[in-house]
Amino acid sequence: MDKVTGSCLCGRVVYEVEGEYDSFVLCNCKRCQKGTGSSRAANIFFKEEKIKWVSGFDKINTYHHPNSLHRKTFCSVCGSGLPTSLEDFGLVFIPAGSIDSPINHSPSKELFADQRPEWVS
Repeated sequence: MDKVTGSCLCGRVVYEVEGEYDSFVLCNCKRCQKGTGSSRAANIFFKEEKIKWVSGFDKINTYHHPNSLHRKTFCSVCGSGLPTSLEDFGLVFIPAGSIDSPINHSPSKELFADQRPEWVS
């Protein structure tokens, strides 16, 4: 990926990321299931310095789950998941569904496969 653009559902928050990603991960943990409202989260990890917020920075909120590393960043207007900074690791993870550019890669890891819901094949 050279330059990736992404946004929330209502279009108020827009971001760009330049350069190669570190990993593309599917996470089936219960927290990701609750946070996405789906069977798993699909996140692409980049170095934190690669993200640039284009618009809507004032519409961004982050929920940090107590006593854990789990975080979810979202648009305060439409609730869409947005890139979340993991400052302690120098990374940002981006929900793959928020990316507007083509993604020409497949996930390289799947975490917590034992927590995958029984209705997912």
